[in-house]
Amino acid sequence: MPFLTRRVAVGTGRLMTLTSLSTVRLVSCMGSSATCLIPMPAYTPEECDLLIAAAVKAKDLDAAVALYEANAVFVIGTGESVTGHAAIREALIPFMGLETFDFTTETKAFLNAEQDIALVRGTWAATAKGPDGKLIEMSGKNVEVVRRQADGTWLYMIDHPQGAD
Repeated sequence: MPFLTRRVAVGTGRLMTLTSLSTVRLVSCMGSSATCLIPMPAYTPEECDLLIAAAVKAKDLDAAVALYEANAVFVIGTGESVTGHAAIREALIPFMGLETFDFTTETKAFLNAEQDIALVRGTWAATAKGPDGKLIEMSGKNVEVVRRQADGTWLYMIDHPQGAD
């Protein structure tokens, strides 16, 4: 999976290249000795999928939930949907237990005429430990709707991990 690289200002006048897909922990932040977390937002519709994969791999539930709008919809395995950060957080907990998670094809985005809403599709594969401790393989074809925010970043409006199956 390719890394996203961002150059950001750190402190006064220093630049740091970030090559993390989830969050970067800095030892010094804004001249203090405190540790800061800088979330890596999605700057393209496709980066939403790359960042959710990175959050799952890192078992970083906060980073995963941060990729959703406040009233986003997430479709769970039963086909039912949940709405909002609290419900999406609960729905994502099982994903944090996956042994592996990767997108197996390049994600593709289709944007509307205004370039502020996109349909994103991809294919993923994952493994998890079953009740007997043996690995179980899973896969799906995801479909999502993402929206560009006022700051130019993208967040999920609707996420259906198996919506294109």
